[in-house]
Formats: sequence, C-alpha cells, structure tokens
Amino acid sequence: MNNVLVYFHIPRTAGTFFSHAVGHHLTDWLTHYNWTENCSVLNMQNNDVPLLKNRTDEQKNQIKVLSGHSVNAISHKLIGNVNPLFYTIIRDPIERLLSSYNFKRQKCIVLQDEEAWPILMPTSDIEVKHYNEYNTLFEYLVDFQIEQNLQSKWLVKSFYNYDVINHALEDHQDLDNMLMSQLITNNQHTCPLWLQGINLNTDIIDLCIEKMWYMSTMESLENDLQRICTHLDLTYVKNENKNASNRVTPRWTIDDVKQQPDYELLKNSLKLDYYLYNQAKNFERLL
Repeated sequence: MNNVLVYFHIPRTAGTFFSHAVGHHLTDWLTHYNWTENCSVLNMQNNDVPLLKNRTDEQKNQIKVLSGHSVNAISHKLIGNVNPLFYTIIRDPIERLLSSYNFKRQKCIVLQDEEAWPILMPTSDIEVKHYNEYNTLFEYLVDFQIEQNLQSKWLVKSFYNYDVINHALEDHQDLDNMLMSQLITNNQHTCPLWLQGINLNTDIIDLCIEKMWYMSTMESLENDLQRICTHLDLTYVKNENKNASNRVTPRWTIDDVKQQPDYELLKNSLKLDYYLYNQAKNFERLL
C-alpha cells in the first residue's frame, strides 16, 4: 500500500513554501495534488493540468502528496487504497494572526477592492470596520472570531464534522456524501460556518494530535520537509521565499503588536492555539 502525505493546510502557515518544497502542484502534478477551494479547478484547468476526477487510476497511483485548505482526513479515499500520513504546520499564534490580517489587507490594496475585506478567507459574519480603522490586532480578532484559535479549529475540522443540531463533534462517517462534496470544492466546505462559534478544549486537540503522523513548526520546517521528502522519495526544492505577503508594507510588525495595550488579552484569546503550538514543538519526530 502506497504512503500518501495528507497535508492539512492551515491558512498563513507557510503553505506556499511547503508546496514548492515538495514539488509545486502545477509543475509536478503527477505526484502532488493540491485541493484548495475553487482554486483547484481554476489553477489546474488554466495550466492544462487534469483535475483529480479526470485522472486515470495509474495517474492517481502516482500521487504522493495531497495538500490544500480543502483536504481532510478522508480525502485520500478519492485516490484509492493508500496509507495516509497526516501532516500539518503550526505557527506561533500571534504571528499567524498578524500574517492573516496583513495578507488580507494587502489583497484589498493590490486588487483595489475594499469590499473584499470581510469576505476574504477567513471571513466574518458580522459588519466589520475598514481594514485601516483597527487600532490593535486584538480589535481585528474581535471582528473576525473565526480567527480565534483557528489552527486548533482547522485541525479539528480535518478529522470531525460538527452536528449543529446536537452541538456535538462526530467523526467523518458519511463518506459518499462527504467525498462527493469534495469533488466541487467551495468556501463553505473549506471553512465551514460552524468554525465561527465552536468551543474547543485541550482534550479534543489531544485526540487530533494522536492521529497525526507528523507536525512541524515554522522553526523546524526546512529540516522536517527535507526528511519528509527523503521518506517519500521526493526531491526537496529549496525555496528562499517563505513569505507571500510582501507586496505591500505591513500595517504592523510583530514588535508593534507586542506594544499594543491589549496584547495580553490577545495572547489569552489564543491560548488553545498556544497549547497546540507547544505540542507541535514537542511532537516526537521519528524521521
């Protein structure tokens, strides 16, 4: 049975760096399939790369990496009988949140579309201020509650569905319906509405961590990916650019955020993600 690296791509955690390091999915499409919202359809068709549903069984058997925001713990079943190696990258929570704010702000400025601000993923379900009206990063978090402990939420949604009627998490069970929904990816599948208000605890995070094959932090990323590529017989591609948010001068740096008056409130609001981050730093690396 072939091993396939199943990478849960949490937003703003070096996913672009990962994609190039293991062989970009648009240039090495036989071994790397990226599944991210509707980008999977647009990017692959525009670059003359066949979608997963159009690939032969032989081509599916060549896939060694399944990655993207839309990937979850049963996505590998779409490419056949393979052994999934669940993997993700965890980032310092405040650095990730700041990167998300700066990236979304940059998108609005570059696209010259200020109306995109509340709908760029991760979205807000309330009326929000203009991106330059926030005085602190904590104020941004208050408006975009989905960003609170997003890394923990993302890991949980990778393994579980949420029953909104009974307010309970459940393992992915309805494989046929779930898999069919993945053939046409969309933002609600990638970032479901229940992530806006779900309450988590360290117990459910620990259950998810137990299912993981490997976890990296930004600090260990390059060495980890080199080892992973060796394990999967892939060529590691060195990529100097880890940051895709450098087209516009950031509103704040991390040092700026640390000087903001509600910095302690910000840290406390992200305590579950800090728990996950520390668990990732101490994750037993067997490679």
